[in-house]
Amino acid sequence: MTDLRPEDLGGETGRRLLEYIRNRRWFGQKSLEPETITVLDILPLDPREPIYIAIVEIGFQGMGSAYYSVPLAVSMNEDGTTITSTDFHGQRMFLQDAFFQPAYTKAMILGTSAEAEVKGINGTVKFFKTSFFTMPPFREFETVKSEQSNSSSIVDRSIIVKNYRYLQSGENPDLEMAMALRVRSSFTNVPGPMGYAVYEGKGMRLYLAGSFEFLDGSKDAWTHYTGRFISLAQNLEAFQSLKNEIVRLGVELGKITGSMHRSLSIIDDQAFSPEPLKIGDLQDIVTGSVEYMRECFELLSSYAEKNGKYLESLGKIAVKDSLNSISERMLSGLSVSGMKKIRVHGDYHLGQILIWKDDFYIIDFEGEPVRSMEERRRKQSPMKDLAGIIRSMDYLVSYVVLKTGNEKLADEKEILLKEVRETMIDAYKKSFTGYGEILPRDSEKFNNLLDVYILEKSSYELLYEINNRPAWIDIPLKPVMNILENSLASGDGHEGSE
Repeated sequence: MTDLRPEDLGGETGRRLLEYIRNRRWFGQKSLEPETITVLDILPLDPREPIYIAIVEIGFQGMGSAYYSVPLAVSMNEDGTTITSTDFHGQRMFLQDAFFQPAYTKAMILGTSAEAEVKGINGTVKFFKTSFFTMPPFREFETVKSEQSNSSSIVDRSIIVKNYRYLQSGENPDLEMAMALRVRSSFTNVPGPMGYAVYEGKGMRLYLAGSFEFLDGSKDAWTHYTGRFISLAQNLEAFQSLKNEIVRLGVELGKITGSMHRSLSIIDDQAFSPEPLKIGDLQDIVTGSVEYMRECFELLSSYAEKNGKYLESLGKIAVKDSLNSISERMLSGLSVSGMKKIRVHGDYHLGQILIWKDDFYIIDFEGEPVRSMEERRRKQSPMKDLAGIIRSMDYLVSYVVLKTGNEKLADEKEILLKEVRETMIDAYKKSFTGYGEILPRDSEKFNNLLDVYILEKSSYELLYEINNRPAWIDIPLKPVMNILENSLASGDGHEGSE
């Protein structure tokens, strides 16, 4: 076996490795220019195979650094996984991306099964397993090609190993939330966490990988329902069935979301126990929304100058002071008395929900990987998730309109989405028993608080669409303008903040 050492990844080999990492889909700091790579540790995973995990620190030009996990293999033969060729101890060898090799994933699963400890140069990888773990026969292996923030492989259609690429010290919310829901609550609509691997060294605790039950035959809700609803929308005689199914989906999403929040709110652990919602929490949300909107309106001005579109919208909210006035008015109309914040999903939409055996399963609790662990684990109002799934339903219906050109659906979209929101909220409240201890019981106050999070989500979406998909601008622009116009028209005299 060839012993891979940090010095083997220096010089030209290190530069080639850095360039390789920079061009991967999972590389998160795409707006920064990587300048240096330092190997912090190399851990051999299998005494029979030259397969390793390298912990590397990537430095950016004047912008600090970030840690990454990179599975590597050394071989005498070149193949499609090769990163570069180099001289290893007098021999010409090939440095390869081990993630694409079945032997790497097998080593990770065997390590989990044995709850092994693998010592490196500066630290140790410790493997842990749960009661959900079952050993696969290792007959089939495939990689998931659609992910970006991590890299996953599936073994025997029964276990999925998720490799966390961008590493941050601290508890990993993806594993923490899945473990809490499946082990410490009655909520079963989460794939069972089978085990995980943690690197400990130099004062760091870095989660490298998590293994979960793979729901063979499942499909994400976005893919399933876009296909289903497009098919119905293309059949003019099925229009009422289409509307009924959209509303029914909203009800089911309200139920599963409320059930998840109920379970999260009663887990007996300080990391999950509800805490008082503070007015500062809402101020941060509104301030962030205003910043998004200011940037959006500046960008939209250039569109309006070219073809006149969006002039009416900009004319209603044209002055920066208007945004300040709106934010102050929204906050003045809110009371946080009696409200609480809990752990939430944080990035909740139809793509994070799987359909398996006629039921919903929620996945990917890791939040936004570029944010710190502290931010990703921060307690928030459950409205964060509720706003996310409401906005996702808007995108679903809008996407069907865009793809089919169904004029009747386009004409009735706003009325339909209003009904979806109302029925979803009603189902959510019924499923989230005791929600009044966390959220407002009064419907008007409930909706006012929800609008704060809808505005945050839709203003972020608007900025994204302006920069990436201009044809989709109207999808988030409509709710942004509705909330802003309602706020301007509402006047003063609301209940004060507490």
